[in-house]
Amino acid sequence: MPNILISYRREDSDAIAGRIRDRIASQYGEDAVFMDIDNIPFGFDFRKQVHNALIKNDVVLAIIGPKWMGPLRGGLLRIREDTDPVRIEIETALNRGIPLIPVLVGRAAMPKMADLPPSLADLAFLNAAEVSAGRDFNQHIERLLRSIDLLVQKDIPAGAPPQSLQDAPAPTTKQGSAAEGHKPSPAALLFERYGLVFVNLELERAFLASFRARYYWLGQTAMMFGIVAWLVFGATDLLSGTSGLASIRFRFMLAMPLMLVFFGLSFTPLARRYWQMFFAMFAVVGIICMYIALILVGPTSWFRVEQATMSFMLFMAFVGLAPFTTLYTLGVGLFILAIHALYLASNPQLDAVHQVFYSLFVAASYAVACMAAWVRERFLRLDFIARTQLSDHPT
Repeated sequence: MPNILISYRREDSDAIAGRIRDRIASQYGEDAVFMDIDNIPFGFDFRKQVHNALIKNDVVLAIIGPKWMGPLRGGLLRIREDTDPVRIEIETALNRGIPLIPVLVGRAAMPKMADLPPSLADLAFLNAAEVSAGRDFNQHIERLLRSIDLLVQKDIPAGAPPQSLQDAPAPTTKQGSAAEGHKPSPAALLFERYGLVFVNLELERAFLASFRARYYWLGQTAMMFGIVAWLVFGATDLLSGTSGLASIRFRFMLAMPLMLVFFGLSFTPLARRYWQMFFAMFAVVGIICMYIALILVGPTSWFRVEQATMSFMLFMAFVGLAPFTTLYTLGVGLFILAIHALYLASNPQLDAVHQVFYSLFVAASYAVACMAAWVRERFLRLDFIARTQLSDHPT
């Protein structure tokens, strides 16, 4: 008599899991079916309880419905949490080589490897059974019972991989290591919790490719905006007679050609491939040029309205319009703060009022930019997950 454990998520497949359990119990006996191992006394280690329950079983059935991933508020998924009971059950079965049969219910589809934690990647390669709650229930359950019989008769040794995976190549990460060997760092898990990154490398690459396809043009628009702002305010300084010869040469013979070269490079495949780094480099070069121009102009009165306006417009172009991820926005912003501090330190003649004013302006701009980038990226990641799940489960 085989011992069978049924793994399921209550809010996903409670009713159909009960029907499957009753049908299997009628075939093999009540003592053959283990269910609801999540009813564990308080204070007990769930992982040990799952381990102890699984070593007594020959087969594990993973009941997968439309909400098996465990969607939470904010686009997070319970299956990605280390403490998720369903995840622990499946991980333990895979790690111990216990035969595992995914059972699709409620017209659900098998989760893709990119949607699963690395430790569950092998689940995506298993051939799944389908059990309908309608008129085909008996037919489907009979096929499932025959599959259980075959697995038990094969007497698969403990620790061996499931039969359907023996010939399947191990999924790899970007560095070429096996997916199950890739353990996300605590920092990566923290970033994922706050919507800054996907710890699954394939999912992260897919998101960045989608982000680039939709918003790369916005980065090029930001570049043009910065170039136009540079031209307008450079021409203003030139016509007003406040710029010296060194400033004019720098603005129009070095800085402008450099920015135009950057803009031309934005149409190359290399720039598109490393687009976040490319836009960040342009922002860094533009900010350095702006501060060099301020030093070369050297006004007798440090604070000038046109310079503050130019700074704001460049801030809008480089940080507000450019489609940076939050992490790149943080990096570029920190560079701007460092350059600003260096500028103040190299100009001791600046009065305290202007130093405080400009410092507050730069700090406030940095805070606004980071918040705007985080809100935008979090929305885009949630939208990406929603569109991905919709494509996986078409109506």
